[in-house]
Amino acid sequence: MPMSILMAMSGVYIQYLDGVEVRESREKEEEKERESRAKKGEKERESREKKEEKERESREKEEEKERESREKEKEKERESRETEGEKERECREKKEEKKRESREKKEEKERE
Repeated sequence: MPMSILMAMSGVYIQYLDGVEVRESREKEEEKERESRAKKGEKERESREKKEEKERESREKEEEKERESREKEKEKERESRETEGEKERECREKKEEKKRESREKKEEKERE
């Protein structure tokens, strides 16, 4: 086979090999980009989930504080009503005691 044909064939083969290398290199780069996007997407998802978890915990804490505050307010109101009722009862008892004492004094005067 003439040398020029061999040279031409080797040139074509080299071009073929160069094309294969370029294609393989491009495929590797594309794969790296896909993996990078996948990792980035995973990190974003994890970050979003952490943020949502923190927000949920914060809401739960706030709701718990509000619930406790309402319970304390109800307890204060109940105690206030009880205290008010106790004061009314004591006042009634004092009035009754005064009436009784007054009646006893009146009866004692009548006896004399």
